[in-house]
Amino acid sequence: MESKKNWESNRTNLMKKISLLVIGVLVGVTSFAQDFNKNIATARSSYSSGALQDSRFAMEQMLRDLDMAIGKEVLKLLPSKLGALPVVEKEDNVSGTGGYVGLYVNRHYGSDVKSGSIEIINNSPLINSLNMILSMPLVGGMMTNENQKVLKVQGYKSILS
Repeated sequence: MESKKNWESNRTNLMKKISLLVIGVLVGVTSFAQDFNKNIATARSSYSSGALQDSRFAMEQMLRDLDMAIGKEVLKLLPSKLGALPVVEKEDNVSGTGGYVGLYVNRHYGSDVKSGSIEIINNSPLINSLNMILSMPLVGGMMTNENQKVLKVQGYKSILS
């Protein structure tokens, strides 16, 4: 029983470290986001002049900016309390990275003693690939956690943990 607790504790610590690493990368990438309208104009002019790589880069930047705007709107829709836990707005995190991670929205509730969080990831090829791997009986069976539950919310798969 003690080894199971140690294993779960190590797994939790590893997941926290991975989450912090991903958040760090997301924050670094999104700090270079440019103005949405400027990117549209740059994409159009680059395409017109035949600079297709520049046009593609400007469109990728535009999509990141769009993800950021969507993420900010999603935060407005999230509850101001999670049960009795108040929102900690200073810890809100929205990252629109495009590429492998997509849109990431994170909101924390409560304090160190009792806390909760909501994490939303959308438009992410990386998460889709991970979901496919975890769906395999051999791998998925080894990665089960009795504290997690898979739900469908308006037709979308979610994990409640």
